Amino acid sequence: MFEKEDRELPAILKVADIKKLLRCSTGKAYEIVAIAERTGVFLVVRVGKSYRVPRNPFLAWLAMPKKSESEKVKEGKEWEWLAN
Repeated sequence: MFEKEDRELPAILKVADIKKLLRCSTGKAYEIVAIAERTGVFLVVRVGKSYRVPRNPFLAWLAMPKKSESEKVKEGKEWEWLAN
């Protein structure tokens, strides 16, 4: 999926790395990581007040098929995409 970028990513990602990879805001990156920590969709490790995410489980989650926005809204499951 992101083959060239995969090689350039560190083995352990910080929220800033996730932000850069997803091209989203810092707040959205923290939101995704916090929800993943609660739901367990990919491994998240807390180091003090910081989050760390192993690269391979994160990229595996990222490559998984997701439901469309309209499907999630119809079902009332706006965050279900994290678990899929």
